Amino acid sequence: MLNEGIIEPCNSPYAAPITLQPKK
Repeated sequence: MLNEGIIEPCNSPYAAPITLQPKK
């Protein structure tokens, strides 16, 4: 889930859909 490299493993379930979106 660390596709962007900015998502922490603890936040994987929270940022899962966010990794599919472009960073703002």
